[in-house]
Amino acid sequence: MHPKEDTIARTLIDLCGDAGVGRFVLYSVLHPIMADVPHHDRKLQAELHLVDSGVPFTILQPGRYMQHLVPIWKSVLATGVHNMPFNTKSKFNVVDLSDLANASSLVMTQPGHEGATYELAGPHALSQDDMATILSELLSKPVRAEAKSIDQMRKEAEAAGAPAERINTMCLMNAHYDTHGLIGNPNVLRWILGREPNDFAGFVRRELLKFE
Repeated sequence: MHPKEDTIARTLIDLCGDAGVGRFVLYSVLHPIMADVPHHDRKLQAELHLVDSGVPFTILQPGRYMQHLVPIWKSVLATGVHNMPFNTKSKFNVVDLSDLANASSLVMTQPGHEGATYELAGPHALSQDDMATILSELLSKPVRAEAKSIDQMRKEAEAAGAPAERINTMCLMNAHYDTHGLIGNPNVLRWILGREPNDFAGFVRRELLKFE
């Protein structure tokens, strides 16, 4: 969410072009065409510059991370509430960072990915309600979903010392998520990995149940 991400990307791409770099791999975002979400739009501008630059490229477009559960895990355990600042019905193909790291390393170290743009989404479209149901089953105790208000999210971010520009970007992002979610398709990630992408329940078992 750096406010100058597009400018930084253009500078790096141009320097790589001047240096004759063999390939530039851009870590973008799922659906950068969402113009009402500033950091998505900045990534789109970076993609456009890269495609037109003449530098060999691969673009990776990851979805929302499963690991966004990690910062609130202790609260989920203590309160039985899974809360994020958007509608509990909005759907997301959340993806495991472990899979994204695996896929990124394969794309960067193997030939044959030049000129490609890859959507990297998790295997299931899940809402907060769906995630709460899965957590209830894994923890053997009730967990319910709750939509945190944007105002509450803003207050918490301000208290944590987040920059005002980042907070505004987060508010716009979550307002979009509240209405639309962030849906993707797992086929490309499955193909790159050569296996099924990790699902949400498996991620929780691997990363979080040890802290129960």
